[in-house]
Amino acid sequence: MFAMLLVLATAGGSAPSDTTWCAPPRPAEPLLLDAHFLPARGQGRTGPDSEYINLAGLLGTGIHRVPEDSIAVVRDETVCHNIAKQLFRTPVPVLIVRVGRFFLVDDQHSRDAPHPFWEVMVFDEHWKGVTSYGEGQ
Repeated sequence: MFAMLLVLATAGGSAPSDTTWCAPPRPAEPLLLDAHFLPARGQGRTGPDSEYINLAGLLGTGIHRVPEDSIAVVRDETVCHNIAKQLFRTPVPVLIVRVGRFFLVDDQHSRDAPHPFWEVMVFDEHWKGVTSYGEGQ
């Protein structure tokens, strides 16, 4: 099944886009900032930018900076729905971003202060869980 998800996720925009399960990126989307190795600081958060470059701490997993054309928002409803069902008891729309051969999956909980509670799951090209990162996990 995960191989089928990979095929669907990497098929370049051939499926019609319905945003029922694929969450749209928010303004200044933190997950896209993560994918570009840029600081993804929530509102009201303090400290140096380096503390908010979330993927930098995952370099040991094989995740690294990739060219712009290797980063894409997955908009295939079948993929988003299947991943949402796998991850959550009550499925919610998810934002999935492909970063090279990895996929970042976020339910888009707030990263803002004072009590951020969010988690991003990282999968490889076979949809095998690699790691996760976030706050309040």
